[in-house]
Order: sequence, then structure tokens, then C-alpha cells
Amino acid sequence: MSEAHWYVVHTYSGYENKVKVDIEKTIENRNLQDQILEVSVPMLPVVELKNGVEKKADKKMFPGYVLINMVMNDDTWPAWDSIEKKMS
Repeated sequence: MSEAHWYVVHTYSGYENKVKVDIEKTIENRNLQDQILEVSVPMLPVVELKNGVEKKADKKMFPGYVLINMVMNDDTWPAWDSIEKKMS
């Protein structure tokens, strides 16, 4: 089996989590768990000050992007190609 590499999916801003969920469903439906190893929307914890009150929140490190650790081959390419809400 080939070695897994990290790939970046450029998505419409605001759709990163939906794309991640769709990819995870595709992995399950096509039984690709051994070839698509991780799907990630990296988040950064931040503390915001609103009206004098500290509020903890998570912000996307790379808005508009989803990271995928996978083996690119003839089995995984159709899953990659069918991702909705991605920019070519």
C-alpha cells in the first residue's frame, strides 16, 4: 500500500464542517477507513472580550480549508472528486 499524505481541500468559506461531515460519510459508505485516515478542520481556541466579559471560542486556523490525510489511488480518487462545496 502507498504512503498517506496530507491534502488540502479548498471549500466555500463557512462550509468547512459540512464538507468534513460529508467526507466522513463518504469514507464510511465506501469503506475507505484504511485509506482515508483523518479529516480535519484545524481550530484554535481563543478568548474574546465582549461587553467586558471573557468568552472562550474556537476559530478556524485556515478558513475555507479542510485537511485530509489519505492515500491517493484509484479507490480514493472518486471520493475526492465527488466532494461537494469544494472549489476546484
